Amino acid sequence: MDQKIVSRAELFQEPQSQDAGDASPDVILPELDFVEVAPTEEAPEEAQTGETDAGDFEFFPLFATEELTKVDLTQAEPTNEPEVPRERPMSYYMAEYTETQLQQFKDAAITYETLQEMGKTPYRRYHEQILDVKEHNDKIDAEKKLDNRHKKRRPGKNQRLARKQAKVNVQQRDELKKALKKKVRRRGGKKNKKKAKMNPLANAGAVPAPTEVAAA
Repeated sequence: MDQKIVSRAELFQEPQSQDAGDASPDVILPELDFVEVAPTEEAPEEAQTGETDAGDFEFFPLFATEELTKVDLTQAEPTNEPEVPRERPMSYYMAEYTETQLQQFKDAAITYETLQEMGKTPYRRYHEQILDVKEHNDKIDAEKKLDNRHKKRRPGKNQRLARKQAKVNVQQRDELKKALKKKVRRRGGKKNKKKAKMNPLANAGAVPAPTEVAAA
């Protein structure tokens, strides 16, 4: 194997540029024309932005709670795309019906002359289908008044006497119940023992019994 000793300096040394004569003949260099252009004076950016802001934008208070809103007033450049209509069609504001629908409306509606002819028809024609609310309510009110009259009328003489006698009977029964309860609760003894009443005239008309005389 062939070996070559290289120093450290040669490793980090840049390769030397080859001479123009050593260039490969296959390389074709393009012919370039150099033109000198003088620098143009440009306006400061602040001035340009100021003019643009002043001419193309406006500040509007769109909302009361927010700051001024910047609105662009520049017109959009025309394009070849179809324009989208921004207005609502007339059908949004006014109804449009077809001939078939108009004919259906005419068939369902009635004219003024037809209404006049129907007004001449007697009311009894619709008696079975239509309920007279006033007549129905008057009938119910009359029935209520009749019921109230029967409820508020004064009772007769016999009925009044029977009620009074019933109250007396109830009172007597209550007194009797109280007396029975009092008698049952009494205890025996000298204090509660019944005593016979002394009547001095009980034997006033009685004949005295004969006395027997003993023989001497």
